[in-house]
Amino acid sequence: MHHVSSRMGFLGIQFAARKMRPPMKNARPWAGSVLVLYNHGVGVKCTQEKWDKARELMRDILEQINSQSQLNRKHLEKSRGFMVHVQQTYLAITPYLKGLHLTIDSWRLGREKEGWKVSGSPGFGDDNSDCWVSPCCDDGEAPDFVIPVPHLKGDIINLLM
Repeated sequence: MHHVSSRMGFLGIQFAARKMRPPMKNARPWAGSVLVLYNHGVGVKCTQEKWDKARELMRDILEQINSQSQLNRKHLEKSRGFMVHVQQTYLAITPYLKGLHLTIDSWRLGREKEGWKVSGSPGFGDDNSDCWVSPCCDDGEAPDFVIPVPHLKGDIINLLM
């Protein structure tokens, strides 16, 4: 085993025999993902607990969108971080996280009402008529609450399906 790990180290591949587990058909989660063996191949999924937590976070955000005009930015950032972790397993959710990204950064200068950065704008107080500045802050310091971008609700609904 030492010979194999030395050769792999020489090739730039990190290998630690002490971290190896014997192969098994019903393995435990590794980095939040579980490999599943099917008759026709191998699949990847996350644990049920992780999936339930992701759905609960999305339900909570949807409830806030329906009941409030502004959302807590820190809560959105924590939810986004967890969803990016889930995204490592399910790459198909990538486009549906864009509403979270745009909402979290919607307070920044040089953004339009949809949350997208205005092209060609340095983002620091241009008099561009397409540029919208959130009324919650104008001094460059991140606000506690942000206004959701219009398509955030649709993204959350699609993630819950």
